[in-house]
Amino acid sequence: MSLPILHTVSELLNFIDDFTKSVKNVAPENTLINILQEAQEVLENFNTPTKRSQNLDISQISGQLQSYIDTYGEQLQEHDKTAFKQLVATLDIAEILTPGSNTTAEINSYLAVTKL
Repeated sequence: MSLPILHTVSELLNFIDDFTKSVKNVAPENTLINILQEAQEVLENFNTPTKRSQNLDISQISGQLQSYIDTYGEQLQEHDKTAFKQLVATLDIAEILTPGSNTTAEINSYLAVTKL
């Protein structure tokens, strides 16, 4: 059975929102919540960056999420693990592109290539 792949920023934002809510229900003090919220802020404000979103270190957020995958990946459901990997890849793309000059539509174009 093939798992659905998230190919747009909006689908990843929905994943972040849903996963954050589930973590808050189980462990409201989990540091993953802050990392996910920072990733969400980067992606939500990519088209028109805010001062706060511009000050976030995208590569650090990506690295923290990759570390989470490396540590807890075996405990994640396969769909969630795949979504986390796609989120890391998306943040890596966002790190290369320029927020405000490039848009989430351009990130979506890069993500579309991954489904080939």
